[in-house]
Amino acid sequence: MLRERRAATGLARSVVGILRDADLAQIRFELYGTQVSGQGFSQVACLVESGDITVRPLGIGRMGGDAGTYSPSRNVLTVDLQHWTVAEKSAIIHEAVHAMTDINAPGQVDQVEHEAAAFVAGAWYFRIKTGHYERGRRSEVADRVVTAFQSGRNPADVDLRELLDEVRRNYTGHYHFDGVESAVVCVHAAQRTRRRR
Repeated sequence: MLRERRAATGLARSVVGILRDADLAQIRFELYGTQVSGQGFSQVACLVESGDITVRPLGIGRMGGDAGTYSPSRNVLTVDLQHWTVAEKSAIIHEAVHAMTDINAPGQVDQVEHEAAAFVAGAWYFRIKTGHYERGRRSEVADRVVTAFQSGRNPADVDLRELLDEVRRNYTGHYHFDGVESAVVCVHAAQRTRRRR
């Protein structure tokens, strides 16, 4: 399948701004082999900015209430075209976890376990920005996992089982992450910025 590469659009630049939020440095965990970190979000932002990951608006009349998607085979991040509430931004964080994993190209991963990690990242962002969790059972359980990670503890087995059960209601199977080809070397903004004399 052909990969797309497009220059960053206004929508892509807005997504980059969300992914470069300094608060994302607080989000750091590993769950079922999915590693999530502030540095990973920065790398996704860099690849969006360079056009190696394309950002598109989610179509009108979409099904299932999705606020975003990520296609590993095409390296396309599709996001809601709204004013971006905290919930919509947390959905972008969720999808960025898929892109982050695709960059590292681990091959085939369990869909339920990987989605659980993405939901935890989105819940963590929501918690940072609002101080509580989004409505819904899955969000509530993901927030309990966030609380454990924030405290430096491993999440309770009962919470992890419940999170997987909640995710399993909508997901099953495997994802195949095949990598994001890029000639761009991503550097942190601090390294790119030079003082003017």
